[in-house]
Amino acid sequence: MRSFFLLILPISLVAEVVLTSQNTRIYALNGTVLKNVPMNSKFDVEVYPRDKKYRQIKNTQNLLEAAHTLTFEQMLNNAEKHKLSLENAFKSRQRDLLRLKSELKTMEIQILETQRDTALSYQSRYRSGSRYSYSYTRLISTTKARKVIKTLNEEKEKLMAEQNKIFKESVNLSSALGQNQVNMEMLSKLFTGAEKNANKYVITKKDAPVFLASQTFTHLKLGEMVTARPHPKHKGFHQVILNKKIYTINSADLANLNGLKLDYNKRITSNLSAIEYQKRVVDDLQTSIMLLQSIMRQLIVDEAISGYVKVKNMTVQIDPNTVLVINNQNGDSVYVHSSRAKDVIEEWSVQLDDKKAKLKLAEANMLKRQKLDVDLRQEQSDVFAMLQ
Repeated sequence: MRSFFLLILPISLVAEVVLTSQNTRIYALNGTVLKNVPMNSKFDVEVYPRDKKYRQIKNTQNLLEAAHTLTFEQMLNNAEKHKLSLENAFKSRQRDLLRLKSELKTMEIQILETQRDTALSYQSRYRSGSRYSYSYTRLISTTKARKVIKTLNEEKEKLMAEQNKIFKESVNLSSALGQNQVNMEMLSKLFTGAEKNANKYVITKKDAPVFLASQTFTHLKLGEMVTARPHPKHKGFHQVILNKKIYTINSADLANLNGLKLDYNKRITSNLSAIEYQKRVVDDLQTSIMLLQSIMRQLIVDEAISGYVKVKNMTVQIDPNTVLVINNQNGDSVYVHSSRAKDVIEEWSVQLDDKKAKLKLAEANMLKRQKLDVDLRQEQSDVFAMLQ
């Protein structure tokens, strides 16, 4: 029985490495607040047998709130859960974007078909005695077409607004996934002691002033490396250690090396999101241009004295999944009114030129962003090479 007790006791009192999960306090055993410590501060702690709400800092009489600490396993579990949640949400947004892309394409086709149909008529033949006469009935009147197109455009605007909203959410989720990975790697290094930059900062301002008792003591050079920590009493300031003495410096004049990593991660991720946005713009414009050029073929016919010419292209294949078809209850007896077709084609030609100009601009913006991605990654590599 005694040997069993000796085996259990060390396990219950073994020290464990934890990080503070938020800015928190260190308490004396009587409950007195001793000092504030920032988030991600590392401590060796043991079970505090008198109150499970606290963990006792090893080799001291000081306490931390257990709810404000994270073990290595808890950190990994939290990071993995957060990752899975973000991935599921991201995949959901991607499915929504594919659905909206399909709906917007269908909507654009309906608008173009309605415009096209104002120039089309179907032919009716009737017999009068020994002679045949012909009449033409428009597929849709211009007045009715305007009403239909107005409704379709209103629906299209709603879909585009929803698409933009979901795209932004998708971008934010993608950024959060990258941030979660960087945070997990950084915290893992803190736990294992491999992280050497937790309190390492670089001066980001030329001749940055350093204070002692509210008086300027000295100035630090741009790019100079120092050891610092958040000021426990004054928000917006850090305590910087110089020659084993503590001074005060404006937080805006410092950049933590881990913070620099996170900053570059954000900038690179943000730029990648901008590239994805430009890709979407380019793809949408290319599809729209292809639709316009395809449907124009259905209205381009030879001149006719009567004004009516039989449609040459009842069906136009745009891509493997998209076909433009002129639907008519009288089979293929569909005719183009050349004058009305000319008006529609002129309007489409203006739209086509506008879309081609926008496509050229979007492609240039995408190339600019792609070059920026290369520059950012090189800058990141150069900066960290200098700081090592």
